[in-house]
Amino acid sequence: MSNSFSPPRLTAQAPKFTTQSTVDIEINGKAGQHAYLDGVDIGILDTEGKLSIQLNLNEGVNTFSITLKDENDKESTPLVLIITKDSIAPLAPTLAVAIPAETDEGNITVNIQGEVAASIYLGAIKQGVIDASGTLSVVLNLTLGNNTFAFTQKDPTGNESPVLEISIIKNNTAPSFDLRKTSLSFVPRTYSYDTYQYHPSLVDMDKDGDLDIVSSYGDSSNSLNYIDGVVWKENDGSQNFTEHTVSSINNIDFIRNVYPIDIDNDGDIDILSEHETNRYTERTIVWSKNDGNQNFTDQNISLASKDIGSIQLIDMDKDGDIDFLSYRTDTNTTVWYQNDGSQNFTEHSIFVRDVRNHTLITSDLDGDGNMDIVSVVDLEKDEPIKWYKNDGNQNFSEHILISQIDYPRAIKIVDIDADGDLDLLIGSDEEIGIISWYENDGNQNFIGKGVYSGEFYSPEFIKVDAQDIDGDGDLDIISTFNDYGRDQMAWHENDGNQGFIAHSLNTSTRYNDKNIFVDIDGDGDLDYVYADSRDIIIQEQVLGYFTPENNATILTPLLATDIDNDTLTYSLSGEDASYFTIDSATGTLTLKAIPDFETPVNDNAYTVIVSVTDNTATINQEFTIVIENVADVLPTIRDKNITIVENMSSLRYRESLNQILVYDNDNIYIGYISMDRKDSSITSVRITGEGSNDFTITKEGRFLITAGVEIDYERIPVYTLSVYATNEAGESTIPATLIINVKDLTAPIVITTPLYTTESTFDFEIQGDIGDTLFVDGINTAHIFDETTVTRTLSKDSNNTVTIQANSASNEANSFTLFDSLNINLKDQNMSEFFISSEEHERSYSFTIDKEHNLSISMSSQAVYCYLAIYNEEGTRLYSSNDGFYHLVIAENLILSEGTYTIKAGVPWGGTGLFDLNITDNKIQ
Repeated sequence: MSNSFSPPRLTAQAPKFTTQSTVDIEINGKAGQHAYLDGVDIGILDTEGKLSIQLNLNEGVNTFSITLKDENDKESTPLVLIITKDSIAPLAPTLAVAIPAETDEGNITVNIQGEVAASIYLGAIKQGVIDASGTLSVVLNLTLGNNTFAFTQKDPTGNESPVLEISIIKNNTAPSFDLRKTSLSFVPRTYSYDTYQYHPSLVDMDKDGDLDIVSSYGDSSNSLNYIDGVVWKENDGSQNFTEHTVSSINNIDFIRNVYPIDIDNDGDIDILSEHETNRYTERTIVWSKNDGNQNFTDQNISLASKDIGSIQLIDMDKDGDIDFLSYRTDTNTTVWYQNDGSQNFTEHSIFVRDVRNHTLITSDLDGDGNMDIVSVVDLEKDEPIKWYKNDGNQNFSEHILISQIDYPRAIKIVDIDADGDLDLLIGSDEEIGIISWYENDGNQNFIGKGVYSGEFYSPEFIKVDAQDIDGDGDLDIISTFNDYGRDQMAWHENDGNQGFIAHSLNTSTRYNDKNIFVDIDGDGDLDYVYADSRDIIIQEQVLGYFTPENNATILTPLLATDIDNDTLTYSLSGEDASYFTIDSATGTLTLKAIPDFETPVNDNAYTVIVSVTDNTATINQEFTIVIENVADVLPTIRDKNITIVENMSSLRYRESLNQILVYDNDNIYIGYISMDRKDSSITSVRITGEGSNDFTITKEGRFLITAGVEIDYERIPVYTLSVYATNEAGESTIPATLIINVKDLTAPIVITTPLYTTESTFDFEIQGDIGDTLFVDGINTAHIFDETTVTRTLSKDSNNTVTIQANSASNEANSFTLFDSLNINLKDQNMSEFFISSEEHERSYSFTIDKEHNLSISMSSQAVYCYLAIYNEEGTRLYSSNDGFYHLVIAENLILSEGTYTIKAGVPWGGTGLFDLNITDNKIQ
């Protein structure tokens, strides 16, 4: 058996170092035990087993031994305390190695000597602890001029030394090129595939440290079996991609979006995709579950309705799983779908907004930790932007953020001015595109600030975003806009004070609904990734690269900066230096000969090295110069022939001339007739000929009927106009011939008839020239057209066909046929035709029903794309379907009550506009 027991304990740990002469301690053991200090009995522990004593300290190291004895005189193992009393301040630290009095370096390392274990302070900031060798290394950052630094040391007891003060002068800094200001460019790398590419996202799918691409695709190689699917493209680390199929689906309408995300929280990346079905009227969410080895199993996620818009992925209730936010297109209700953690979703209604097209953005707008919702109505005038505040329990209260804004199309919530609260970034349009940001005062009051408007943009925004493109520490603005069928990109450089300078990104694509800026190549700057047709394109950000125009000899000055304001001298070297000269004082680079893009030297690309010195330091920078093509000869314009309907005003008709392509004399495409496009070299357009004042051309190339002018077939049946375009080389000498055929309304056009009738009388409405007399079935009705339309009640004849004419039974006639049932085909009927352009027009058919019907309407066209819309008597759109594939759109199970309705069917581009329109009643009459 042991003759000792455990040592005593202290209630609180005794200090190892102190400047005091005494230290109070409390000894812990068992009640009644005797305590001994260095063998001397100092007392008995009380009933709680405690004894308080005071230790007297001498300068230097003090050692104490404390033991306990019980009633059997058995003694504990000793508790040994070592306490150092140090009340003497250390000496000032010293420098181990002398430092220079001056330097042109940006920083310098100094070695500080002091007491071992002492802490070194630079001012009030601790730099580190003196090591066993008695030194500590400290890096000092220098600014131009005199730099003074004050060091002290503190020993472990807290005694502080006198100050060591050192001074050093920074008298020179090497010059530098600000490449982001002079030569930030994007160079494309194109990856082509056999299928159409859509909706790319970037994620490290296989967790190998580089970014892979997830996208959807469409395979139209078999017109009878259109295939959509999802793929991921594996990055080998050098931006070489191997494509892997995730899922493949036959004959759905479209995959609207893809979302790579770990939906089931198992540590790997799954993929969600939105599938549009039933002619774009329904949407299904498909979850492609990843087994961890990028093998995917598809399963549908069950939601309360398929009548939903695009989803947003968000943890709305903060329970650690992914919920969905969307809106019900059948009820105009914004909803969120709560995930129970096992990917079962419960629908919760949030609010109703009586619009079909609106954008939902989620963000913690007020900084209370809850996800709020911002709602923006797309393309409406004077609509407010609303904020729905989340109380933390997913109860939402409505607030107005901006009382009205005209025609918003895109929104982003981001802290533009870096003041700690969230601002609004909005792209809107009417006649011109406008970007605005609204500054948050911290209390969700927003003040409008301009970013850009007018010439740079066509009016149709798709998306706005904000990222630090040029790496200067502030947020720049990125915008995507539709420019006559092609999606264009621009970025707006922030000067640090929210002043913005617009730059084109030289992209042109279709269906670019994402702004993906990410460092895909790992070189420290942001690249841009997007899809275009069958291509995925990576625009790699590069510095030292710029593109002067064809025929330009004096290029951008390659300015360097020197904060010492030293005189700088420039020189030139490199493989293509012989083609250039450089001004040694200004850095202006000049080509010795005028470049000709059509007969290039060096394939229109040059590489040079520019050196700059301040006579102390020299830096070298490589630049790549790529010559761009511009209009160096007069433009040639192709002819065009269009048709319009008489009696139309500027409010009802717009014709775009951007299809009139402009070429130079080498047949090199140089632009559209548009002064508004960034890829256009055209600076002005002039139109001459009889009646040219009836039309106005805008800077974006839109050809409008002049305000107040009525086009009249009887006045000018055919306009033959000459169109001249001007570029930097001058005005075209040979004009294009623009022929405008005016469609005569002498033969009245049917506006509204009964859809069917079994009655003996019926009403119909037709359109004709004001002042003309209506003839029905060859009989003069004596009804005069007023405001272009006439409504008549007629008796139904035996053959159900009505013939209408104006002014004479021998004039041009139109006719329509009445039906006894609703199962009808209108292919051969006289549908009112509305010409939008020679390649784009629509037809309308208005009808009246006397009771509620359940209708199905189908339409086919020889055009690749077609659209169908149905309106009620008040002009409210009840149904629409755009871009029908396979030349077909279908509206099914439309419940229409008694009243008058209009069908509008058309083709947006290409095709003859020959429609096969069928209306079927789904009820037995």
